[in-house]
This record gives sequence, C-alpha cells and structure tokens, in this order.
Amino acid sequence: MPHHGSLSLRERQILALIADALTNRSASPVKATVCASIAHPLGGEGSARSVTLHRADGLTSLQYKAAGGRPEEDGTFALSVRAGEDVTWRTAWPEPHFGDDLLEYWDDLHDGRLTDHPDATALVGSLASSVDIEAGGSAEVTFLLSWHLPRRRAWKWVPLAFGDSWTYEDDTHLDNHYATKFADALDVVRKTLPDLERLERRTRSFVEAFCRQDVPTELLEAALSATSVLRSQTVFRTGDGHFYGWEGCAADTGSCHGNCTHVWHYEYATSHLFGELARSMRELEFLHATDESGKMSFRIGLPLETHAREWPYAAADGQTGAVVRLYHDWRLSGDDEWLRRLYPAARRAIEFCWIEGGWDADRDGLMEGVQHNTYDVEFYGPSPQMQGWYLAALAAGAVMAAAVGDDGFAALCAELHESGRRLTESVTFNGDYYQQDVRPLREGDAVAFGLRRRTETDEIGRDPVSQLGAGCLVDQLVGDTAARLAGLRGPFDPEHFRSAAAAVFRNNRRDRADRTLNHMRSFALADEASLVICSFPRGDRPKTPFPYCSEAMPGFEYAAATALVQAGMPGEALRVVSDVRARFDGTRRNPFDEMECGRHYVRSMASWGTLLAWQGLRVDAVEQSIHLAPRSERSDLVWTNGFGWGTASLDGARLRVSVEEGVLTLTAIHVDGVGRWSAQGDTTLAAGDRLEVTLQTEC
Repeated sequence: MPHHGSLSLRERQILALIADALTNRSASPVKATVCASIAHPLGGEGSARSVTLHRADGLTSLQYKAAGGRPEEDGTFALSVRAGEDVTWRTAWPEPHFGDDLLEYWDDLHDGRLTDHPDATALVGSLASSVDIEAGGSAEVTFLLSWHLPRRRAWKWVPLAFGDSWTYEDDTHLDNHYATKFADALDVVRKTLPDLERLERRTRSFVEAFCRQDVPTELLEAALSATSVLRSQTVFRTGDGHFYGWEGCAADTGSCHGNCTHVWHYEYATSHLFGELARSMRELEFLHATDESGKMSFRIGLPLETHAREWPYAAADGQTGAVVRLYHDWRLSGDDEWLRRLYPAARRAIEFCWIEGGWDADRDGLMEGVQHNTYDVEFYGPSPQMQGWYLAALAAGAVMAAAVGDDGFAALCAELHESGRRLTESVTFNGDYYQQDVRPLREGDAVAFGLRRRTETDEIGRDPVSQLGAGCLVDQLVGDTAARLAGLRGPFDPEHFRSAAAAVFRNNRRDRADRTLNHMRSFALADEASLVICSFPRGDRPKTPFPYCSEAMPGFEYAAATALVQAGMPGEALRVVSDVRARFDGTRRNPFDEMECGRHYVRSMASWGTLLAWQGLRVDAVEQSIHLAPRSERSDLVWTNGFGWGTASLDGARLRVSVEEGVLTLTAIHVDGVGRWSAQGDTTLAAGDRLEVTLQTEC
C-alpha cells in the first residue's frame, strides 16, 4: 500500500499525521507494508538541498533540508514513522526517465522492503514500515510530517494607477514565531510527539462536548468547520508573538494582506477560542496601526517598526469595528489594565470620526462623510452598515471611558449615541429596511486625507458611482448584531431591526443561483440557494451599483443569519445557514473552505457569531457573570471565552456550570425568564470544578 506525493509548503511550521489502519480479513497471518514517499518540497534556485536519515527515540525520520538560497525558501522538513525495527527507506530515487523510476520503485517494493540507493540523485525520500497482522487482527502505521521554515517575507503596500494592491518585500524578512520554539523539523516532531496523546485528548474532549450541545447540527457544523481557517496558511505569528492574517489564501500566496479590519471584525471564533491571539490583533490595531490623529490604517504593514502605518487609508467600518471588538475582548478577559493600555488610542480612533472633512464632522452621531468600507469603495452619505458600527463604537466607547475614569468622554459618546440613534431611524430607515442616503460632494466640501482612495477625486464624488442607494444590503445590521453579542444594547430600533432582518431574507434569498444575473464572481452556481449581497426590491438600482452586489459570500450570509436569530426568526436563520452548508457539503465544495476573496477566508468565521446568538449565552469577566437567554427549559451548551471553556446545563430553575479548562470567576448568573443567582463573595472555578445553583425568581 505505498503512498506517494509531494507538498507545497509556505513559510510556517506544522505537525501533521497520516495514519493507516490495516485490518487482516483473511484466515492467515499477513505481513503488510505501508510506504510514504515525498519529493523534496523546499528550496529554490541557489539552495543546497539534501535528504538524510535519522533514527532515534522510537522514530525513523527522513529530514529534507534546503540552505544557502532565499531565506523564505530555506529550512527543514521531516517525514517520520512511529514503528519498531522493521522500517526500510530510500534517501533518493533514480532520475526519472519515461516512468522507469516508478517502475524500479515498485520492483524494489514487491517484497515489502526498500533498498536505499546512495548513488541516486533524485531527491525523493521514502519510508516503508512493515507490520505483522494476525488473522482477523488490525494494526496502525502512523507517519508524521513536520516542517520548519524560520523566515518569511514581509508584505507591503503597492499603489496602482487605479486602486491599491500588495506584494512581498523580497529583501525584508521576519522570524516565524515557532522558530523560537523549535530548532528544526526533527525537533518539532521529537518535542511534540510525547505530548500528542494529551493534545488529541483535549481536542476530542472539546469537540465532543461542542457537538453534544442543544444547537442545530448545521449551525454546529458551520461554526466548528470554519475554525480550520486558524490552522491554515491564512494566519501566522511573527517572532515577537504578534498574530497576523491575510483575508484568505491564493494558490501559493496570501490573498489581501494586513489584518484587514473590515474583514476580521466579522468573525468571532478567534476571540472565543484563542483570546491571546485576539488580544494581539487589538494591540496591533491600536498601538501600531493608529496614528496620533486617530487614523487607523486598516491594513497594517510589516515590519512594524517602519511600515505599520504605510497603508494610507482608514475604513469607516473597520475602524469603528475595532473599537467594538476591543470592548468585546475586554469583557471576555476582564483585564482592566489591558484596557487602560489601549484606551488612549481607542479614544483617538473615535475622535477621528469628528475631524474636519471626516465621517461625522458635525458631531451629531450620523456618518454623513465619505466612508471607505468592506466593499472596497467609498459610500457617500449615511449608510446602515457603517452607521451600525459607529453607534456600537460610541456605546462601547462610553462604557470603556467610564471604566478608566474618563467621565467627560463617556458622557460625550453617550450623547452622540442617542443623537445618532434618532437620526439613523429618520434618515436611513425606509419603512421596511435600512438604506443609504446618498449625498454627493458639494462645491467646497472637504474630504479628510485617508478617507478615500487616491483615485477617488472630488469630481467623482459630485456624482458618485458604486453606491448602495436604496438597496437592501445583506449586512445592514452587522454593527447592531456586534453590539448585542458584546452585551450592549442594539442601537437600532428593535421593531425596525426585525423588519430589516426579515426584508433581507425575503428580498435577498435566491432558491437558485441561475435565475438572476450575477455579473461578478460566482460563489453559488446553478441550483444552489444563497443570500445575495444586495437586492433592489424597489426597482431603483443605481446604474453602476457597488461591487460584489450580485455575489453571495458565506461570511455575509452568516452575518445576516445572526441578525435573524437576534430578531426572533430562528427558522429563517437556519435556512440561511443550511443553504451555505449545502454548497460546502464535501461533494460540491470543501466543507472546511468557505471561500470569498481567497480560500480559507476569515469572514467565514462569522458563523461563530451566529452560534453565540443562537446559544444566547454570554460570559462577562468584567462583571464576573453569565447571562443566558434560553430557548427551552432544558438545554446543554458550551461556553468559551478565549481563555477556557466549559458547559452550562439548564434544567428548569437549576443551572449547572462546569469548567473543563481555564478559570472562571462568578458573582452573578442571570437567566432570562427564569431568575438570578448571586454569590456570597466571588466563586472561582478551576478546571474540573462544577457549580450547581438554584435560580431565584425575580420579583
């Protein structure tokens, strides 16, 4: 049963397992051989490449090495097998000639054993492991793949004649974080293998508990499958520990660089599973990407010391979304000192909205200015997507300001929030959903530097194209949903919120993709159902609407599903989620790769937000509380806060809270429609602890 293949690796370390389970179904003993062959995957022009055998610590390994070439191409890769003494190998193959090399390989392996050819020159390594299996018995052969490339290229901004792009900085390299933990690929497997069973046990424990929740299967699948993005080439850590991400992956590069704020703020998995990584992103946004004026480069440059703010633009949704996510992550961690460290930059980021020629230059709580956004264009005039993020940021800013003793700024944010809420309803709600009030530039109108692309001129602004207008936008409620998920009051009128959520489902859902025109990219085909980015139910589509309006992308669909859950329409929300998962069912497309502008796309992790909304479960480390809005009298749920996890099981007025990993301190529990519990002092639960309480009915 030989295995043969090659890998393309790009600038990171991983340990992967390939396990073959063999069963002897015959009536006689069998000697079976499993062979893995891999061509040298590293190096480039100028690299000295080698394959060497290593046997130690119960492992037989082939280490592939490249040195002396480009820094990002050099490093080590290892193919290892856990086995006894009956392992044979090749460190090289004969040079290929009309398939003769493969024929010679099979001739050699016919007896289940390999013969090394030290004089061969083709850098293909093979390991063959032989096992004896009794009649009716089974055996497992496990191969391990590990790699270690210590250096990676920095990314950089590239201005174009129209728009902007990025490229690699060929002569500027950064350390990969894992290179500070391991010496080479063999060191990876030697240090990780002894801990592998424990790591697998922890993973299985979480996944099994997660899948036992009283949550619809399609939603569990959507949330859990999308977390694979965090183990893909989309993300990486540099030597200083900072966490970075592209928007997604292309075939052999990243897709859209810079921790793009207006993409990353849609996702909730990182904050709830890996709090340290989420906090790193907040630190990059506020301590490195935000300048003294408060302008936040929505794509951060590398190296940080010289290029952090080289991207010249601020995004209205990305910048205000960063404030909301800072608040969200603070509530999850309860770390007041961390908030104090980031708060000055967060305040500047909010104040930047009010600069001359800015998004809300007249400080009335309504964004009338030019707003670059996640659709890669500028919206002129108030729009629901940006307005929701802005109002949520003002609400979050008010609470954070009060927490650090900045009472005057807290009062100002609260005042603008209330004013903005009123104006949002009167200006953007059309009786059915929220739309844009397009406001072209007038003669003499100022637009602050960094709010629009270099190619977006005053002349264009006086008759702007690529606008939303009266369109029904799929994520028009995204800022409101983010506020609710963070424990803030949703800024939009609740009845209008529900009406808008229903309008998105009614107007934007397509039973088939081939019944309406899509002039852009196709992420849904033929008979596949989807929720398109924008519809124009009133028949007044702009001649040139904003890009992507006719597409359907999973991350946006999950954002709409979250709003539907919060609006009290769970059936419609599940329909949206089911439509997405039907397109990524493993037959039509990869179920672990809900692509958008690139594969393994970050925004697909918005499904974790849909899960949170469905659970109605929020852990707040600042208040040391749990809040639950149950869907039934009995439910079993999993809580996560980025630093630990456990379960919350409700049975009538009885609630049992467990901690499986981490520490959870509780002083209060509130269950909507059931009652409250208050601790006498604080109650701190460590891993393995349980707390059972009887909720007291509220008067």
